[in-house]
Amino acid sequence: MKHITYKITGIILLVLLSQCCVNHNGTEKAIQDQDNIAEAINIVKECGNKVWPGFNKITFSTLLVTDSIEYLYNHPEPDEEFILNNYNNKLKTDVYTRDITLNRSILACFGICNEPTVIVGIPKNTDRSGVEWLITLVHEYFHQYQSTPDYYQMVDELDLKGDCKTGMWMLNYAFPYDNLKVKEQFRKYSDVLYRLVQSADKEEREVLFKEYITEKNNFRALLSDKDYRYFTFQVWQEGMARYTEYKILHTLLENPGLKLNYTTKEYNNYMNRLFKREMYRLKNNNLDKQKRVCFYTIGFAEGLLLDKIDDNWRKHYSEKLSVDHLITKHYN
Repeated sequence: MKHITYKITGIILLVLLSQCCVNHNGTEKAIQDQDNIAEAINIVKECGNKVWPGFNKITFSTLLVTDSIEYLYNHPEPDEEFILNNYNNKLKTDVYTRDITLNRSILACFGICNEPTVIVGIPKNTDRSGVEWLITLVHEYFHQYQSTPDYYQMVDELDLKGDCKTGMWMLNYAFPYDNLKVKEQFRKYSDVLYRLVQSADKEEREVLFKEYITEKNNFRALLSDKDYRYFTFQVWQEGMARYTEYKILHTLLENPGLKLNYTTKEYNNYMNRLFKREMYRLKNNNLDKQKRVCFYTIGFAEGLLLDKIDDNWRKHYSEKLSVDHLITKHYN
């Protein structure tokens, strides 16, 4: 009987110890994720205004979605759904929690309690880790920057929502990705954009720029006005967010001295991988398979193009939900 009692007691101890280990590891992971959120915020605060006017002034409202709990940081006015949990010294904010309601792999920015909020799953659930996960946060913080009061009215004026009452139309818009002529012309347009961005010769760029405008206009001619508005909006919104990832990294590396969790080498390596990846996608795009993700790459490249032709273009970025007028201004 004693032997059985000892055995049962041993099993109970093992279970308790394993639970302690799980809780300890979970706490460590949560602390690491919060440290990465703090670093992303710190980078935007230090470098954001050097890229986009006022980028460092956003609220940085953030919802971290874990396996079972959602943690809300920097929110000015959470509703009764959220319970005050603690104060985070590194983030310098009250932390609110609620049971999980959203997809664990989410990477998005939308309203939580009437505040544009970055919503992000933990690294293992988003298939991102380290610097990539952190820079994805910067991407989403740029969407928060885009979400000005005027933004929502301007989006309504695009007349693209149809009957959709949520933001899902941005993902599901019926763009003619499979149209053969559209695909072929998109490839011509992106190919000359690739050559234009890569060119280091000013005279060659002037020739390529005219060719680029021609191919872009040919692409536009194949689309309805509504389809082209969707395309230019996606370039403005998602493409410039992808450009911002690269530009923030570039600015960070040009301004050493900021205390970072990751090394300069890690940030530099990721920046180079990001550039090579987007250039590869620009050169080898497949519109019917990659669909709207192709527009991220176009925006990335057109942001780099605008850097070459107009030092002040980012000051005028928010005037319209398109960058076309900023590009054609140079051509005209």
